[in-house]
Amino acid sequence: MKFRELNAKIKNGSIVFFGSKFFSSMPASELAKMYGLDEEIYNRSIENLNMDIVSSYLNTCVLELMPAKVFLNLGDSDIENGSFNLDSFISKYEWLLYTIHTKTKAKMYIIPVMSSSPIAASVNTELEKLAKKYNCSFIDITPALSTEKPLLKSFEILKPYLRTHPINFADAMDAGNNYYFSNGTGMDSQSLAGTPVFS
Repeated sequence: MKFRELNAKIKNGSIVFFGSKFFSSMPASELAKMYGLDEEIYNRSIENLNMDIVSSYLNTCVLELMPAKVFLNLGDSDIENGSFNLDSFISKYEWLLYTIHTKTKAKMYIIPVMSSSPIAASVNTELEKLAKKYNCSFIDITPALSTEKPLLKSFEILKPYLRTHPINFADAMDAGNNYYFSNGTGMDSQSLAGTPVFS
């Protein structure tokens, strides 16, 4: 109900964060202002959201906003389930990507499960494969977990991608530095550009 009321005042073509525990604790709008970003960011994350109930929230939290970019951070609640099934999770994630693609024109970014759990590592490996398979961008922010302020560091890594207009040289350099920080390898242009899924 809260999101339905807020949606009446939103600006289409903006940025949406849609996730569970980790994303729900991130004050995205406040951090955007702190870092001097002009883009509107709507955090539509729900603390205990899991893939079994994503479809119940997808319309209100993502589709109604007609976003330009969607950042997905799902799985942290799912892996806490004793009967977690990776194949089923990935299958439902694929459905989510397909639905967002067919209902919006948004670019999609997959954010890994932010946990030190061995299960999370397995999930993230499959999520990265899923991103490559469907031409999404996978942004590895997991190194932020080892810092003193993981939420702030995560946002710093994401910041260059939080643009709805072409990035400038400084943004590109920032994205490159963050890519090296999070992956330890060279930067590829596709990860920076955030190529739309299913293009």
